[in-house]
Amino acid sequence: MTAEPMWFDSGGRPMFGWWHVPDGHRARGGVVLCLPLAMEGTAARPTFRLLASRLEAAGFVVLRFDYDGTGDSAGSPDDPGRVPAWIDSVRSAIRVVRSSRVPRVTVVGMRMGATLAAATIGSEDSAALPDGLVLWDPCTSGRSFLRQQRLMRATIEVAHTEEEGVVEGPGIVFGPEAAAAMSALSVDGIETTLARKVLVLTRAGHRRDHALVTRLSMPHVEWAEVAGQEDLVDVEPHFAKVPEAALRTIVSWLSALGADGLRPVTPSSVSPGEAAVVGRDADGCPIRERSLRLGPNGLFGIVTEGERRNGGPTFVFLPAGVIDHTGPARLWVEIGRRWAALGFETLRFDTGGLGDSDPRGSQSRWFGSAPESIDDVRDTMNAVGHGDPTSLVLVGLCSGGYLINEVVLGGMKPRGAYMINPVFRPRDDVLQNPDASAGRLVPPSRHRWAKALPAHNLLSPIVENLPSPAWWALNRVAVRNAEAMTLQRVSERITDMLIISNAPEARLHTRGGHLAFRRLSRRGRFRLEVFDEIDHTLLARVPRDRAFDLITQHVWTRYGSTNDDTSANTDHCLQSVRP
Repeated sequence: MTAEPMWFDSGGRPMFGWWHVPDGHRARGGVVLCLPLAMEGTAARPTFRLLASRLEAAGFVVLRFDYDGTGDSAGSPDDPGRVPAWIDSVRSAIRVVRSSRVPRVTVVGMRMGATLAAATIGSEDSAALPDGLVLWDPCTSGRSFLRQQRLMRATIEVAHTEEEGVVEGPGIVFGPEAAAAMSALSVDGIETTLARKVLVLTRAGHRRDHALVTRLSMPHVEWAEVAGQEDLVDVEPHFAKVPEAALRTIVSWLSALGADGLRPVTPSSVSPGEAAVVGRDADGCPIRERSLRLGPNGLFGIVTEGERRNGGPTFVFLPAGVIDHTGPARLWVEIGRRWAALGFETLRFDTGGLGDSDPRGSQSRWFGSAPESIDDVRDTMNAVGHGDPTSLVLVGLCSGGYLINEVVLGGMKPRGAYMINPVFRPRDDVLQNPDASAGRLVPPSRHRWAKALPAHNLLSPIVENLPSPAWWALNRVAVRNAEAMTLQRVSERITDMLIISNAPEARLHTRGGHLAFRRLSRRGRFRLEVFDEIDHTLLARVPRDRAFDLITQHVWTRYGSTNDDTSANTDHCLQSVRP
């Protein structure tokens, strides 16, 4: 079995996807997978990858892809015409699968992915109907989805976009035009036939939507209940669980719908290493991206580069928690393309078991702080830096910051390290596993013994709020390993360290180390920027944009071109990438 990254055209812009083809290029049918939007899509990505692999094993050609302006596809969430562009993305994906000459084509969509799939098919000529359509826990309307996003926004207690008509949810913003177009979408409002066979999967124990039932009460429509959906999309991504029963139901239904035998299919003509133009800089020069495999374990990554080159370092973006190489709220994609327009090469990649990188051996899947991840970062640095880590700057958020500290303390010395709200230790269940803890160099907290003391609950708040000089003393008698000590050790090994953090986390990072950080700052090796309001994973638009601008200005000031013509027009160079 094989799965290759590919680019395909949609409305003149390249969409990114994964092309799964059974062994021998023989298949019983083809399947297009349509992801949910926003955080639901982030949580469902591992499930969709697993579903694609199982369908491939069952004899199907499968295309899973990113809509225009999402994931690795070209475009921006701020572009006009978002809903039409997403519908065109689905239409183009169906066209790609049809071009492989599979005997039958089926579309599977979850949540808003199901709604977009239905809207796409409903706008097509009846002769182009797919053979099957799976509506997996569909959003009955775009209006109900936007209502849910408004409610979820309240879980992020920081500043939000307040423009009239704008709808913001965790990690996604719909402008007035996009919000109005989303509100007009509804499955029950589509009057045409959706497919020759339709399967609607609803949540077990939940009442079915009356409008949806009325619209889809037809002989060719089957209904089934599946468990586990709440544990997939109604939780934060790092808590998401694969709904095995739902996967079995879908694979079984599609297998019964597919052709009786395997037939030859046209293989993809797209080379995995082929570059795509994903944008243009302020002068109209192309920004290109290409996928590649890194290190001995073939980790998946994407390189972004422009025609202008400053000769500065290559910036390497690490995964954040269970979020794949696209970064939180697609931040690594947006930053990578912006910096490529400024003349810098960037790389975003998945450590083993995350995103589109396979785990090594018994490595845990979908776990950002796995001990093997430290080796994955080292392997990637060796592959990209060609044995010279000083040509690299590592960028990480949350667990990405932890991995940066580990590799630097382990002897790798990149030129710089940028960390946003870094964590300084893996989960407790990892630390309690001797095998998983082996090789880790960032010391765990050494105050766990104190929790056994009867007075712990009374003393802990007092200790936590001690002034910095008191923490300086506590750090040196090993009451606990302060984060400031780790940051000092790391900053002494590199020349460019930037920490962006919210106020509560910044206090934990620096307590007991103010004098050392002041000295490092004077030497130009260390910079700490504290935001009064910033959520941990930058899911809110206002602080995310602020962090985006701050880190970009830092990069340009530190490594911008020394060419007189370019540096004289800094504002021009710092314009956003045009699609």
